[in-house]
Amino acid sequence: MRYKLLIAGAGIAGLLLLISGLGVFGAGTRLERGPVTPSAGGGSAPGRPAAGAERAALATRSAAATATAAALPVLSDAVSTPTPTARPDATLRRLPVLPTPTPLPNSAAPRLLNGLPVDMIVVLSDETAANVRQIYAQGQALGRNPRAFAKVGDSTMLWPPFLSGFDWGRYRLGNFGHLQRTVDRFAGFFARESAAVRKGMHSWEELDPAQADPGRCLPGETPLTCELRATNASFALIRLGANDSLTPGQFEPAMRQIIQTCINLGVVPIVGTKPDHYEGPENTLNQLIRRLAAEYRVPLWDFDLLAETVPGRGLQPDGLHLKEGGTDDYTDPTAFQFIGPLEDLSALMALDAASRAAGGER
Repeated sequence: MRYKLLIAGAGIAGLLLLISGLGVFGAGTRLERGPVTPSAGGGSAPGRPAAGAERAALATRSAAATATAAALPVLSDAVSTPTPTARPDATLRRLPVLPTPTPLPNSAAPRLLNGLPVDMIVVLSDETAANVRQIYAQGQALGRNPRAFAKVGDSTMLWPPFLSGFDWGRYRLGNFGHLQRTVDRFAGFFARESAAVRKGMHSWEELDPAQADPGRCLPGETPLTCELRATNASFALIRLGANDSLTPGQFEPAMRQIIQTCINLGVVPIVGTKPDHYEGPENTLNQLIRRLAAEYRVPLWDFDLLAETVPGRGLQPDGLHLKEGGTDDYTDPTAFQFIGPLEDLSALMALDAASRAAGGER
């Protein structure tokens, strides 16, 4: 009986070997699934290449595939999937408050502001640009800071907070993104409390040592010279006259001395007109400021013209002080209806034009 069982077992084993040889159990399909698992004895399954040879073949194919991929050009998503054109303010900066765009080339700068040509608001002829370069070069020889500017003025440079938003990060430049370079260049000076800016300041008081802050200024310094020394500025934004309407005869000699003092110290003066016509419809002081800018060949920030583009010139009922309202978010069209945002933007444009002229750009 034992011999019969052995013979039957041998027959079944032979039948299994025959079926395996014919591939009924799909030995061929196993080759398509990947590497062969070595047998427990360290060899490979019958009919398969040795494990070492197979790994070598795989390594060769992998190297060939890598070399082929390296030879192919890299395709960007833009080739297969068109990307929408970025808006001017698509790249945002200063995220904590109001982001502003990456600077645009100056050729992309808007040519109008509230319907006025920009070169009427910031007046800087070729002759003036040449003089700016000369004054600036003198200042650099004296060691002046090319990244500093000073404010010289009265209460209209105090409230609404003049230019401060550019240090506080509360702005979006929108289509005026090219001005970001100027925000970056003069960072830290926009919100500075100036020793030459004070409520009720008259033009001649800028030249009087008795009007200087003894806690900030050296003996003998005037408010003007104190601030120019403290900032070591290369540029000065000057706007006076709101308190001088009753004494215009004193205004001209004082303004001449202020401008000349800046020039002598290697500081480029940028003189601004005032938004009020407190001295009457003849607009005497603003007309004088325009003449002095042309005579001394220094940049003119003609804010008076821009004030015409907002209701009531943007002034409070007293006809002198600026109204509050609006923000320095120039992606919002309503910003251009308020005097404060226009004051900040136009002053920044004047600083930008003067600093570019100083470096030989236009």
